[in-house]
Amino acid sequence: MTGSDGSTDEPQAMGAHDQPVVDTVLILATDDPKLTERQRMLVLASLEGDDAIADELDVATESTSRLASASTTAAAEPVGAFLTSITVTGFRGIGEKAKLSLQPGPGLTVVAGRNGSGKSSFAEALEFALTGESYRWKGKSSFWKDSWRNLHQVQSTEVRIQLAEEGVGRTEIGVEWATDSELGDSSTWTQRHGKPRTSGVSSLGWDKPLELYRPILSYDELGQRLDGTQTDLYRSLESILGLDQIADGIERLGGAVKRLKGPADEATAAKSALKALLESATDERAQLVLAQLRKQKPDLDLVSGIATGVEAPDQIGAQLRALSELAIPVKDTVDEAATALLAALQKVAGASGIIATRADDRRHLLEKALEFHSQHGEQTCPVCEGKVLDNAWRERVATELAAEKAEVAAIRAARNELAVRHDAARAQLGVPNLAAIDAGLKLMNFVEAEGALKDWREAPADDVELAQHLTSKCTRLISILTRLRDEAAAKLSERDDSWRHLAERTAVWLDLRRSADSTDADFRDAKASLAWLKANAEILRNKRLEPLADEARKIWAKLRQESSIDLDKITLSGQRNRGKVNLTAEVDGVPTEALPVMSQGELNAVALALFLPRATMPASPLRFVVLDDPVQAMDPAKVDGLTEVLVEYAKERQVVVFSHDDRLTESVRRTAPSARILQVERGANSRVEVVECQSPARRYVQDARELLLDKEVPIDVLEKAIPAFARFALEAAAHEVYFRRRLTTSAKHREVEDAWKAASTTRQKIALSLYGNKADKLDKWSRPRYRERTLKLCGSGAHLGLKQSTDAAVDDLRRAVDDLLEQRS
Repeated sequence: MTGSDGSTDEPQAMGAHDQPVVDTVLILATDDPKLTERQRMLVLASLEGDDAIADELDVATESTSRLASASTTAAAEPVGAFLTSITVTGFRGIGEKAKLSLQPGPGLTVVAGRNGSGKSSFAEALEFALTGESYRWKGKSSFWKDSWRNLHQVQSTEVRIQLAEEGVGRTEIGVEWATDSELGDSSTWTQRHGKPRTSGVSSLGWDKPLELYRPILSYDELGQRLDGTQTDLYRSLESILGLDQIADGIERLGGAVKRLKGPADEATAAKSALKALLESATDERAQLVLAQLRKQKPDLDLVSGIATGVEAPDQIGAQLRALSELAIPVKDTVDEAATALLAALQKVAGASGIIATRADDRRHLLEKALEFHSQHGEQTCPVCEGKVLDNAWRERVATELAAEKAEVAAIRAARNELAVRHDAARAQLGVPNLAAIDAGLKLMNFVEAEGALKDWREAPADDVELAQHLTSKCTRLISILTRLRDEAAAKLSERDDSWRHLAERTAVWLDLRRSADSTDADFRDAKASLAWLKANAEILRNKRLEPLADEARKIWAKLRQESSIDLDKITLSGQRNRGKVNLTAEVDGVPTEALPVMSQGELNAVALALFLPRATMPASPLRFVVLDDPVQAMDPAKVDGLTEVLVEYAKERQVVVFSHDDRLTESVRRTAPSARILQVERGANSRVEVVECQSPARRYVQDARELLLDKEVPIDVLEKAIPAFARFALEAAAHEVYFRRRLTTSAKHREVEDAWKAASTTRQKIALSLYGNKADKLDKWSRPRYRERTLKLCGSGAHLGLKQSTDAAVDDLRRAVDDLLEQRS
């Protein structure tokens, strides 16, 4: 678009700003010193997907594995393409097969026709083939969808879309329906030249581009873009502008934060529950753990040691365990010891202590006497001095001594047995002392057991009394000690069970806390990244929107023609579910909200201004834009502005406009001679035909003929104008032929464009279109004299004038153009 100062506001300038969303975010994040490098990476990863976030956090998630499995099938790389034809049979307003042929490559084509002619059916067929739906039926009941099949052609319903793919060549998309099928039961396929058919259209790689750079806009959609709720409009712009990537990033980071916060939340909940249990516990270990839990940074190793018993041994538990293992006298054993003691007493009871002693002394004396007799022989007893110690005496005394010795041995044996039985009886008193217990350990039987043990140990020395002591007090002692042992065992069991539960709960909390600690850095980084992305979302959105908003305002400036509304700013605020589109304007210099004060035509113009910049972004592989009835509700001045806008965009894009409004057709005829105009006519039984009303080349021929018919034009003007028309017409025809031929093979648009620009003369352009080489000679093609005359007219004729009549020159031009368009050699 060229301004009054000669400056150029062309749509191509958008390419300088058409950077990916992630690049826009990266610039803003890099400039923020508060973000760490890892937090920046998390922000960028959130724009890519859950798997990218998981990779950055180095954790596996369900969505990651799901995405990983899905990524095994690589997405198709999108390839740029132009439309070459749309063929429809039995769909909407078209009955038998009808074909709309289009010139591939940049340029403007207007498809005209009255309402009901079937022209919009071509647009809807294209939309359905590419997206599987049509905006006409979006959100409507089946009543509106039931009319999708043509009433006059029910046996065969199909759509064919011919494409010229860059670097690929001819490609066809087909949509077919069985005779009795519903709209959604169609079968769609894609056929690339020389390749097998593939199901659907995903092989083109257009799934995402069709969503981001939607190239088809109908009147229904145009009107509803700005008529819905603010949230609907926000979401629409968010999607069209590719800004939903930021909203998706916020959702993904929010999900990551929630997942990472899960262990901390679980640990906090487990800690609260554990503290309540520990506070009601009397176990000193519980109090030690509780003391750690009350700290901001508890010693987890110490808590683990307490729970497992490695740290802080259980003193009370040890005391209870000692008492529960207390050795208690066995009554039968005690009774046996007492009985044996009394029996031993009875054995020695028959012998007198004195007699036994005297007999023992006499025995010793006689043994000495015998020893004396052995040494000194027979003589008078030195003791009694009356007896003679002779052999008779010796024999008698030896016999007596043997008898007495046996008696003494029996007495000694009885006494020894008594001593053993006495010791055994005293041993029954040796029950171990009770272990000292903490003051806090309350045992009902402990004091009584201590008293019973003291009384038990205070046994009399007399053996008879000792035996009576054992038998009389054993039963009570055993009873008391058994109660104490059982009481201690019960308390120990209860204590162990209670602590086991607390220890298990403590171990659970330890695991949760350690898990939370292990992800704490990830959680803090993800939380900071989420907070940053939320805080900067509006800045990011509007930064992303800014170049498109600028372009939209430029388009509005062309479309507003005679409107008092001057569009000011276009910004987005809020979030996905509560978003708002802010369009500010000035009405006769007074600031106001734009939408409420706009007419329907102005709303449509604003919607179109928002649509075109995004649909024609250089990043889009969809090299075409299709508009269906965009001029409805526009006044004549806005129609001329629309034509100017479309012509500018057609320099880089294939722009196809369907319209029933003759004002657009007339405006294009008047201001855009390079545009093609096709007329759709509908006959009986939904028979639709497409007739070319104006090709650029033939339009120049027609303009030259109309100039001839104007009797007021001087001959000298004709002689200068007709050569110019001849050059325009031939070059336009060559352009159409060359672009159609190259783009339907495997050439890329930029290569074709560069080759065309390198051809500087009409002859070079014709050679390029016919032979693919600008240097090829046209000797053969120019053999017919009318072609030769026309070629000369485009060369020297522009300076030397006509060498024939003006009528003959125009007729030669017509024939040459027809030959070139139909590629007749």
